[in-house]
Parts: sequence; structure tokens; C-alpha cells
Amino acid sequence: MGTKIKSPKKSRSKSPKKDKQREPQADPLILYRNTDLDTWVMLDFNLLNWKYMNFRMKFRESTYIFTIKKLLRERHGRMDDLKICFNSFIEPNEVKNDMLTLKECNIVAKAKDPTSEKSNGPSFGMNDENLQVYQVYYDFIPNGHEDPIL
Repeated sequence: MGTKIKSPKKSRSKSPKKDKQREPQADPLILYRNTDLDTWVMLDFNLLNWKYMNFRMKFRESTYIFTIKKLLRERHGRMDDLKICFNSFIEPNEVKNDMLTLKECNIVAKAKDPTSEKSNGPSFGMNDENLQVYQVYYDFIPNGHEDPIL
């Protein structure tokens, strides 16, 4: 039969794109300051007349009051007339506008000294010990408290 004709080998030329991919790229040194550490506060929730339901949670300064009320409703169930006060449970301290943020309610993060007595040295992470703690007092009326128990 006949002889097979071989196709000529293709010459491989290096493209400049592949050369750039093979070169090791220097990693840029990224320096940043984490300002997020200063925006957290610790809220110590105190239910009036029942100390067994007290708890503590960490929030940002930009958290709205309606978010805190929603958290309390999820925690306690159906409720009416939820009142929240900061620092003491008196009428001037009651928060009536749910659209305010914690910062607008004068709940701001204050930088504490990271080299305090409790810590073993400087702390650069966000520890709960270094957060500013605020007292939150709340009271509510359970919804449907006159309903008979089934």
C-alpha cells in the first residue's frame, strides 16, 4: 500500500502570558488596623424580679433596639408591653423608640486598658474581658396570661 505522510511537528513557541505565570510573584505586605475591636459592647440583661433569667451578650454599637427586643421575644416567648431601660429601671431611662441604635442611646464602646490586672499581658484580640459592660433592665407582661392551661 501507500506510505503514510507524517504531518510536520508543530513548533511550540512560548507565549509571554505563560512566562508571566511561571514567574514567582512577590506577596504584597498588607498592613491594616482592625478598628472593629472598638465597636463591640457587652450588655448584661437583667429581668426584673427574677434573677435566674439574667444573661450577657455581645453587640455592636450599631445594633438597633428592635433587634434586641426581637431577641428577648425569641428567648421568652409571647409578650406584651416590653420595656427596656439602660443603667436603671426608671422612666427617664426607658427606650421608647425602637429605631435607635445603641450608640444613639449612649451605649458606646470605651477602650479599656488591655494590660489590666485580670489579663496576663497585652491582648490584641477581641476578648470579652476587654469589652465595656452596660446594664440593661427589662420587664414585660406575658401574652395570654389569662388563658387556661390545657
